[in-house]
Amino acid sequence: MVEAVIKGGVNDPSDEGGAIKQIPFTNDVADGFDYSNNLEFKDGKLAVGKAGADPDFEADFNGSFGRGTTEYNSSVGATYTLLATDHRLIINCTTAAVTVDLPSSPSNNRELIIIKNDSSANTVTVDAQAGKTINGSQTFVLTDQYDSVSLSYVANDSAWYIN
Repeated sequence: MVEAVIKGGVNDPSDEGGAIKQIPFTNDVADGFDYSNNLEFKDGKLAVGKAGADPDFEADFNGSFGRGTTEYNSSVGATYTLLATDHRLIINCTTAAVTVDLPSSPSNNRELIIIKNDSSANTVTVDAQAGKTINGSQTFVLTDQYDSVSLSYVANDSAWYIN
């Protein structure tokens, strides 16, 4: 039997080491293999290994771990600057064209989805910001209803790539 227990949290002062989530796994199978491991999500990384020891494995989850959806209407303004909490952006540009400014300092492996959901002739222009590109270009344009682009950021390249 494997059991998972979530302990501690961001606002829990009894949380040792500042772990956001800590999930110990135990095993009652007597096959000679020690299944007792620990999963810990801390500082944007998922670490797997013995509790209290250096992790055997780490996975970096900085960037878009959650999947919130933001809806934006062009009647609010012609430019939308993406927030750290934006992961899926649905744009209605019925009243005017919209430029979406990508973050100027995105975290590595940040992922975004941007969708144009109206049938107007107005476009959605996605702008990579100074010093960054989208598949080698400064901008990417969505022209038709339901056009979309899924992007991933690679910090070493200072570039967004279309998935």
